[in-house]
Amino acid sequence: MLVENCPECGRLYQKTSRNMCQSCSKRVDKEILDCKEYMWHHPNITTEELSRAINVDVLAIYQMIKDGILAKSYPNLTYLCESCGVPIHKNRLCIQCLEKMNALGNKLRQSLH
Repeated sequence: MLVENCPECGRLYQKTSRNMCQSCSKRVDKEILDCKEYMWHHPNITTEELSRAINVDVLAIYQMIKDGILAKSYPNLTYLCESCGVPIHKNRLCIQCLEKMNALGNKLRQSLH
């Protein structure tokens, strides 16, 4: 039996595949259901509006979108570019940061030859 501190609340719990205690797991499941239900009735809602409407931390919603829990097909749902922080709809980086990374990679590759 492996016991760890819950990364969400800090309480001790018996480790499971969810990587959080049962209380936090239930809370997260409820947040997911609340998000999906609200989005069903408000398909054009933005991430920030959803956060305010159902009182769920916007960072948690960003993570749900990135993890594929909330559908990226909703037109106004965004999360943040991991490099510069601008709102994006897909991938980990915005187009500008991706282009910068590609340019840096090309320069590095050329300097090695």
